[in-house]
Amino acid sequence: MTGINAQMLSNAPKITKVLESFKLFLGDSIFVAHNVNFDYNFLSQSLAHYGFGYLYNTKLCTIELAKKTLQAPRYSLGFLNEFLNIHHQNLHRAFQDTKTTLEVFKICLQNIPTNLYTSKDLLEFIKT
Repeated sequence: MTGINAQMLSNAPKITKVLESFKLFLGDSIFVAHNVNFDYNFLSQSLAHYGFGYLYNTKLCTIELAKKTLQAPRYSLGFLNEFLNIHHQNLHRAFQDTKTTLEVFKICLQNIPTNLYTSKDLLEFIKT
């Protein structure tokens, strides 16, 4: 699916270093992802497994945000990539998926109601 092989990972940093850096980078920020529960739960379990504790960050799903702000027949990242004319290549690679998710997020934010001012407002809007 991803085309990643062992040779491509031969010089990759150790998982403990990556997870520690990620947790420090995330801090108490909102965790934003497309299909957020998948990434959030995977990372939280991995962090806990390697001794960094679980994630307790607030999370925001760009699928749910897109459903509230965009009229689209489907909301998968690959579909929105084309539907919204983002056209990033090499999806299913972390960096490209992140860039595409950011573009989806920015387009969604252009379509939120004007009475939303804070991240809390945005999170409540998605839940309703």
